[in-house]
Amino acid sequence: MAYTPIDNPEEHFKPVTYTGNSTEPRNIDVGFQSDFVWVKDRSVAYHHRAFDSTRGGAPVYPNNNKAQDHFNDGPELDFSSPHTNGFKIVDNPDGTTNSYGVNQNNSNIISWNWKFNGGTTSTNTDGSVNSTVQVNSDAGMSIVKFTGNSSSDLTVGHGLGATPHMIILKAYSVTEEWVVFHKKMGNNKFMFLNDDNGQSSDYSSYWGTPSSTTFGVKGGVYANNIN
Repeated sequence: MAYTPIDNPEEHFKPVTYTGNSTEPRNIDVGFQSDFVWVKDRSVAYHHRAFDSTRGGAPVYPNNNKAQDHFNDGPELDFSSPHTNGFKIVDNPDGTTNSYGVNQNNSNIISWNWKFNGGTTSTNTDGSVNSTVQVNSDAGMSIVKFTGNSSSDLTVGHGLGATPHMIILKAYSVTEEWVVFHKKMGNNKFMFLNDDNGQSSDYSSYWGTPSSTTFGVKGGVYANNIN
């Protein structure tokens, strides 16, 4: 497989630290428009929060299995009128003005930032279900959104044009685990991002075989829940 050389990885992924000030809206400079932002307050025991420009501004929580929501009433990120040199922190839609987890006053905060396609998505029809993809082909990564059926096997188009080596899935509309695939574990094993257990093979075959166009998930497992 041909690889695209990346002269400067920080054009696609960059960690940025900042000090919270409890004032929103607030722009955080990264060096590119952040399409996937993972934020952790390093001073206070708040949950990790992850945001992306495909779903919109509400967080999901990589350290637990909660559904997408406004846990602890923290702020969101604004992807509808984004900060084109990073990300924009705004109050969440219910009007709560606290800054838990993302912009708490005087907190030391780290954000990990990935560049995809500026929030522009497309419909992918390669799989047995249609998916919405936002692809950074130079860096070989994509954000993929699809609706599962909780029962039968599915294939899902990813838009990469190359076989993915690692997949992280979260059913964001319900309480479910974050499920991780890596090519070194193979199709019959998985890990949960949100706990400290090692790899597991509780299901005889968890994943379908990934290809240059699709990845597969089996029916009735965490990775195949709705949304």
